[in-house]
Amino acid sequence: MVLLFIIIINITLQIKYTLFLNQIYFTLQRSNLNKYTKLITKTNPKKIKCMESKEKTNNKNEFRNWLDSIPTGMYNETRARVIEECIISEQIFRHWRAGNTKIPELAKPIIEGIAGKPIFKNN
Repeated sequence: MVLLFIIIINITLQIKYTLFLNQIYFTLQRSNLNKYTKLITKTNPKKIKCMESKEKTNNKNEFRNWLDSIPTGMYNETRARVIEECIISEQIFRHWRAGNTKIPELAKPIIEGIAGKPIFKNN
């Protein structure tokens, strides 16, 4: 009887500990989604949904990551080729790279053709 009681208490403590760890993991995972998110001790689904919707929807990270992966010696050639083939100014290129403006849908296939690989996820 005592052994059964000890087993039940042990299982209960393990479940509580597991739930506690899951809550901490969930909170940390959500806090890393957005740089403006603060560590939330009690997760509120409405607040998390609001913070996720604040993320920018442009392709700045994808385009910038591709540009950062280009070797230094080829960067100027690639930049000039993108500017020439997309028929844009250097200022617009800098805006695309910084993520200040969205890259038009018609320019995405041209950029992917220059890259030789798919860059944009939602293309």
